[in-house]
Amino acid sequence: MPPKPVPPAARFIRERREAMQLSLQEVAERFGLSYQAIAQREKGATRFRLDEIPRFAEILKVPPEKLRRLILGTADGKIPVVNRTAAGGLVDNTEWGVTSAEGFTYVDRDIQTDDEDLYALVVDGSSMAPTLLDRDLVICKPVPPDADRMPPPRTVVYIRLSAESRTPGGMICRWNPQRDGSYLLEKDNPAYPSVVVPREHVEQFGVVVQRRTPFRS
Repeated sequence: MPPKPVPPAARFIRERREAMQLSLQEVAERFGLSYQAIAQREKGATRFRLDEIPRFAEILKVPPEKLRRLILGTADGKIPVVNRTAAGGLVDNTEWGVTSAEGFTYVDRDIQTDDEDLYALVVDGSSMAPTLLDRDLVICKPVPPDADRMPPPRTVVYIRLSAESRTPGGMICRWNPQRDGSYLLEKDNPAYPSVVVPREHVEQFGVVVQRRTPFRS
C-alpha cells in the first residue's frame, strides 16, 4: 500500500522550517510543544489545531491567513471537521485530540455552505438545547473578533478564549457585545448560566451557519 500523501499544511511548515534553518527541537521549544508533537504534525500524523495558527505563523514568519487556508484546505471541496466543541461550560477541547470528531474528517458542502474557510465541529453537551443537541454537527465561518461587520447580537457562535483567560477553552453559545467591550455569552438551555468574558481574551470567533444531525444514533 503506498504511503498516505502529506497534507499541504504539514508539507509547507516542514519546508518553511528547513528554509529558515530551524531544527524540529528549536521549533518545539519556541512553541512550547514536544519534539514529537512537532514531528507528528509535519508528517501529517497529527492534524494542526486552529488555535495553533498564530504561534506557527509567528515562529515561521508567514501570514496567519496563509496557514489558515492550508490547514482548512478541503478534500474534494469538502469541509473539514476539526474537533468537538463544548455545549456547556468552557472546555479546553485541545485535550480531546485529533480523533475527537469521532472519525469524521470532512463533510459535504451544499448550497448554504459554499463559502471558503468553513470548518465543522461536533457539539458536546446540551447547553444550547433545543437549538443544538448533543452530537449535532455545526458548520462555522471564522470572523475576526474586531471585524467591521460583526454578526447581530444573540447570533449562535463558537468562541475560544486564549491562555490569558482564567478559563481558557471554547464553547458554543449566543454572543451579546456589551457597552464596556466585553462579551456576554448566553445559553438556550436555562440550566446553564451566562458568562461574561473580556474581548481581548477571545482568540477565535466563528459564526454557526448551519446545523446538521448526522451523529445521532
